[in-house]
Amino acid sequence: MAERRDWEASDLISRFDQLNKPRSISFSINFLFPETGSVTWKGDFNIRSLSCTSESITVDGDLVLETPKHKLRVKRKDDVWELISVGDLEFQGSALSLLKTDEFHPGLGLLKEYALSLQSLELLNPQDMKRRAREGGDPGSGGERLAGYLHGLKPPERLELERLLREFYSGLQGMEVKSFRGGWKELIATEGWGTRPLKTRARHLNDGMLRMIAILSQTQLLTANSKPARCILFDEIENGINPELVRKLIEILLKSPNQIIVTTHSP
Repeated sequence: MAERRDWEASDLISRFDQLNKPRSISFSINFLFPETGSVTWKGDFNIRSLSCTSESITVDGDLVLETPKHKLRVKRKDDVWELISVGDLEFQGSALSLLKTDEFHPGLGLLKEYALSLQSLELLNPQDMKRRAREGGDPGSGGERLAGYLHGLKPPERLELERLLREFYSGLQGMEVKSFRGGWKELIATEGWGTRPLKTRARHLNDGMLRMIAILSQTQLLTANSKPARCILFDEIENGINPELVRKLIEILLKSPNQIIVTTHSP
């Protein structure tokens, strides 16, 4: 994601703390899983190595993972502690990435599964969504695979998506995906125009409709070809969407089975 934003490691430093020039970001996140209860994950993320230099994970107050002095100390399913040297191992992110979590405390598996299923769509860009795309299991973080993703939907899934879209765009009659050489796909929407239908290619669709297609497809559809995300991120969710439609969109998102995090500058 940093590459897509053209960010460098130094861009992760807060401008409010330039004098101290910290090399790491401290974090503490609490999760509540029905299977295990409260899981708390704390650590320090080094912005140069892009990895956690220290971590601890507790489940309902019981410590199940810690990283003392370049080692990984983790509790197995049988409550026996295992000590693993990580000093010479190269990894990015969390030490959890080094573990086959089915061998350890179930809380670790739930946390890793949650992190891996997190889906970020904060870079949704209508200009990317207007282009042709090849098939993919999701629309892509910027929507660059939207046409290919829609092509992979089964007919009942596409009909449900069209039904949801008509709650916002009553003139929509349907969507189709046209195939081209090389596996390229292009989205075409059919809208009612007087007494005859009007077909519009994606490059001529308004930005708001394209963003709405991507948002609804990822939060309201449980497709056969994709693993549901437990948490989905959207940035500036109202961009390009008419204000009168934003309230209705939020009401629909509140009913989603996913956890959804959005940012907005709208009051």
